[in-house]
Amino acid sequence: MKTRIMTLAFLAVAAAVSCEDTLQTVPVEPCRLIDSRLRIGQEITDDTTHALFVWNRCGIPYDAVALLVTVTAVNPSGSGHLTVYSYTAPRPLASSLNFNRGLTASGLVLTKISTAISDQGQALRIHARVSDGGSLHWIVDVVAYLK
Repeated sequence: MKTRIMTLAFLAVAAAVSCEDTLQTVPVEPCRLIDSRLRIGQEITDDTTHALFVWNRCGIPYDAVALLVTVTAVNPSGSGHLTVYSYTAPRPLASSLNFNRGLTASGLVLTKISTAISDQGQALRIHARVSDGGSLHWIVDVVAYLK
């Protein structure tokens, strides 16, 4: 099953870049980029966007163009969705992960990452919509990068 998911993820990113580009998928030992439960006050609230800088973390090199991540919504106080996307791109209309009130949900997300935007390197954004002005904790684990 993992091989099939990785293959589908690769095909999705390959379709998003020029046909002349050749991408290499590099699996990494699953590595936590963020777990908001470990930081006081780091819950995502409704209609907020958070930046996550990824370069030089979890073995992600400077020339990575996309990430395969597991995104988890933990104990949401309302139903909603998370959208994961490149830091420099406009927010897409489609969600990356849907969740229901009180239920932890996770999913595999393939996302482009921005090129270096500062000395902090590449980044992505995570936007939350939670019904009734609610909030949730969130976890992001990287499982592969594409370069």
